Amino acid sequence: TIIGHKNQDSDATFACMALNNLFNKTGSLKTQVKISDNPNKETRFVFNKLKIQKPSRLNPEKIKSVFLVDFNESGQSPIDLDKVEIEGLVDHHKLDIKIQKDYPIIFRVEPLGSSSSIVYKMYKDEKIKIDKKTAGMLLAGIISDTLKFSSPTTTKQDQKIAKELSRISALNISDLAKNMFKAKSDLTGTSAKEIIRTDYKEFDFSGYKTGIGVFETVDPKKALQMEDQIKQALKEYKKKQNLDLIFFAIVDIIKNNSEIILVEEAEEKVAKKVFGKPIQNQKMFLKGIVSRKKQIVPEFMKKLK
Repeated sequence: TIIGHKNQDSDATFACMALNNLFNKTGSLKTQVKISDNPNKETRFVFNKLKIQKPSRLNPEKIKSVFLVDFNESGQSPIDLDKVEIEGLVDHHKLDIKIQKDYPIIFRVEPLGSSSSIVYKMYKDEKIKIDKKTAGMLLAGIISDTLKFSSPTTTKQDQKIAKELSRISALNISDLAKNMFKAKSDLTGTSAKEIIRTDYKEFDFSGYKTGIGVFETVDPKKALQMEDQIKQALKEYKKKQNLDLIFFAIVDIIKNNSEIILVEEAEEKVAKKVFGKPIQNQKMFLKGIVSRKKQIVPEFMKKLK
C-alpha cells in the first residue's frame, strides 16, 4: 500500500497516485494507494479540475506492508511503522529512518522541491509515457510544494520538470498556481482546529517533542482575524498530543514572509533562541522565511542541541 504522511498535502497525494500508476504500468510492484485524511481544499480543487477520483481511506488495521512517499519520519506516519513491512521509499526530506531488509528495495531520496519531481524522474528512467492527467497531478504537486518556485527548496530540475509537465498536461503553470493558491487560502467553513492541522508535522528536536503547523495563503489577514481561536486550538492540541512545544506559521505566498504564532512562554523563549527576532503580541515576523523543510526545521535542529 502506497501512503503519504499524516495531513496529506497535494505533493504527497499526487506523488502517491502517480507512483501507483507507474508501478501498474511497469508491473514491477503490485500496489494500491490509500489516503489517511480528507484532502485539503487545494487538493480537492485539483481533483475536480482534472476530474480525478480520490483514493479510498486508509485502514491501518488492514495494512501489512507499505511504500512510503513524501515522508520517512515515524512521527509523521499515519500508521505504526513498527507493525508493518516497509517495502520502499520515495522522499525529498531529511532522512530519519532505519530499514533493514533481507532483499533490496526501491529507496529514492533526492534534494528536490517536491516528491512529485522525483516520481516524474522515475517515469523517465523507466521510459514510461506520462498521460495527461498524471502529468497534471505531478505538476500540481510541484507547484504546491515549491509555492510556484518561490520556495528556497526549489531547484532548476523542479522548474524544468514543471515546464515539461505543463506541456504534456496542457495546463498553464501560472493559471493553475493562482487557482490552487486561491483554494488553499479559502477559510470559508473552516474551524481553527482544522486550520492548524491543514499542514502539520511533528518532530523531535533533541528531546523536545515539537509540532509545527503551516498555513500558506495569499491573504494572511483572513487567517490573522482568527488569531484568538487559532491560539486556543494550538493550546488544546499541544495538550492532546503531549507536546513540549507547538508553533504555527502563517505564510504569505505573495510576499514570501511568515508570521509565527507563539502560544505560551515556552514557545516565545525557544523562538527567540532559534530566530532571534522581536516578539510582538505573541507573534514573530520572519522575513523571507516560507519553508518549514528548508528554513524552519533546520534552524530548530541547529539551535536546540
